[in-house]
Amino acid sequence: MDITILNPIAATSNITAASLLRPSVPRGSPSPDDLRQLNIVQLSEALAELGHRVQVVLGSPYLGGAPVRLSDRVSAVPVHSVLPMPFHPGLFPMTPELLRHAAIRESDVIQSSEFHQPSTFFAAEACLEDHTPLVVWQETFQHMRFPGSVFQRCFEATVGAKVRAAAARCVPRTSKARAYLRDLGVPEASIPEWIPTGVNVARFAPRATPLSPREFGWEEGSDILLLVARMVPGKGVDVALRLLRTVLASRPNTRLLVAGSGPEEGALRHLADDLRVSTAVKFLSQKNQDEMAELYNLASLVLCTSRNDLLPISLLEASACGRPIVATDVGAVTDIVRDGVTGRVVPNGNESELAAAVTTLLREEGIRSALGRAARARAENLFDIRTSAARLVEVYHNVAA
Repeated sequence: MDITILNPIAATSNITAASLLRPSVPRGSPSPDDLRQLNIVQLSEALAELGHRVQVVLGSPYLGGAPVRLSDRVSAVPVHSVLPMPFHPGLFPMTPELLRHAAIRESDVIQSSEFHQPSTFFAAEACLEDHTPLVVWQETFQHMRFPGSVFQRCFEATVGAKVRAAAARCVPRTSKARAYLRDLGVPEASIPEWIPTGVNVARFAPRATPLSPREFGWEEGSDILLLVARMVPGKGVDVALRLLRTVLASRPNTRLLVAGSGPEEGALRHLADDLRVSTAVKFLSQKNQDEMAELYNLASLVLCTSRNDLLPISLLEASACGRPIVATDVGAVTDIVRDGVTGRVVPNGNESELAAAVTTLLREEGIRSALGRAARARAENLFDIRTSAARLVEVYHNVAA
């Protein structure tokens, strides 16, 4: 089967007011190894292992405008974005080129992400014209806040019916997305069972790590907390810094690693100084997946302190590494973390309860180990990317038939 996966937003952009006025996304010509760091490319390779040919369509700025052949069965091909204002290419890539794109015309099935994406509409138009089945893999499960809500309402009023007509299946990527798809008017018969994002559970697995606290200037035996997050307000990195200050009062050997980048990094470093925790926290630059696996396996606990989120891939990776997680109850976090089973989930905004959960688990090594084993088992059963690929192939075959 020839499969095309549309993913114009190859990486989450750090959107600021300035970037909305001067839209830009990463540019350059990535190597095949660079592209293999993308989860959607890993999914494509898992589909190829099942015997299918896959083209991943990425926004041209992420590919340097040229296709990249990853194997005999997998290629990454660009699609050009137009009208960067008001359609920021990192939010709503406007891609009319999809109407005549070779990857669309040559495929047996098209997969797009998110109902309310311009790329999904253009794919829907092409699919209806060519009688090619369209599958929407839906992660979002609630309407956007203003001003995004204005775009969604306009999309629904103008082209929503076209997307519903073309979409042979709308697959929930989070458990909460089913109700959202129903609210959008998608027929129940077109909504199969939840198929979550998967990760490579062989790469992300419990193992000894060559890293130690000494590499970060800390004493051996320090309790390491790990937060993987972009430096933007919604990710709550400031919450993690205040949490660290609280935990240090009773666990002075606690340390925090923050892996990520973003426009708030300078302000967060200043906040660490103001909170007098700067010697107990390290801000790390972007890491590849092998390096991240080492960091997960070094951590005593992995944190998610987000104020809003969807399905954080970092928590899937941490679970696969057998790490217990302490997370705020946002987005679809409870799809990943089972409170009291694989970690702790606390109410969003309750910083004292968050700190108490971390302190308790740092004190109870046996409980941490049990939570970590359960997290690994859940990841193997639910979040193996090979399982996600096989289940998506079932959907493809059903719609192609």
